[in-house]
Amino acid sequence: MSEGRDALHPHGAVHFFSDHPKLGGLLALLAFGTAFSQKLSTSGVWLCMGFASLMLVLWIHELSAKRKSVLITLYALPLVGTILLYGWWLTSPPLLPVVFRLPQTLGWYERLYIRSQMTGFNQYLRDLGFDLPGTLPSVGLGELPVVPGTPQGARRGVAVAAGNPAEYSWVIILGPDSALDAVMITNGYCGQIFFKLLDVLSGRPDMVGREVARATICNYLTYSYLDYLGNERNTPWVAAMWDIRQYYGREFMDRSLVYSYRLFDDVEDASFKATGDAEFNNYFGRKVMRGISQMDLTEQTEMAVTRILEAHGIHLTSSSVVAQ
Repeated sequence: MSEGRDALHPHGAVHFFSDHPKLGGLLALLAFGTAFSQKLSTSGVWLCMGFASLMLVLWIHELSAKRKSVLITLYALPLVGTILLYGWWLTSPPLLPVVFRLPQTLGWYERLYIRSQMTGFNQYLRDLGFDLPGTLPSVGLGELPVVPGTPQGARRGVAVAAGNPAEYSWVIILGPDSALDAVMITNGYCGQIFFKLLDVLSGRPDMVGREVARATICNYLTYSYLDYLGNERNTPWVAAMWDIRQYYGREFMDRSLVYSYRLFDDVEDASFKATGDAEFNNYFGRKVMRGISQMDLTEQTEMAVTRILEAHGIHLTSSSVVAQ
């Protein structure tokens, strides 16, 4: 009876692994790595995968020496790659169950990319402390609505449409050339999230202010998540928050927005109506400054942030700064 068939029997398995302890160690490490993934220990998973890869290389080297065949060594590379791919799968969050409209217009890789991008951004916002809505938008390719300043028939872009505003059942429409565009996917998903978080369609007196704030926050968070500032350098608030991020750090600015968005129901702003940039600057600036104060309540920080805002043409009145 062959060695492989002997291994199928209980006693044979014991002898087989006693003859190949490295293989036994490899399987044990893979099992431990799987167990660590259930406890959300990313470092534990990768530690096990690293040692499993080392054990695999040593075992294959041993087999190669015993059988005097160099070709066996070539199996190490794809097998190590498989172990690392398994580690990546174990440590990645489950992909969001996104529903695609007309899925036949999207290839399997495009659907996977969109789901991966939305899942990563979802986890990023949760880690910051945002309370995300439970509903997910459906996604599809389509003709984009004509926006002033945008050429008709534009193929790159994103639009967020309300299928049922009361239930926030949204549809993210990507331009034909945006299925693999991280900026458009992230910004469209962020738009749907903050329509809900800021209750933009509630008919409040400050609805216009909330909508402009939603777009501003989403544009900033999109680029902060992707870690580069795209074509928003000429947008005062986005560029100013980016500079604050550069000065104080990504976590400082992004987490301060968690506190800021919770201030949109302040009675002080209940009757706000946008009549110009100055009014919006005070409306939005009050929230941004108070959010920053939760991260660092010092006069020095307030003055430094004020200087950054003023460098971008944003001048706040005394009533809009942090109340000491």
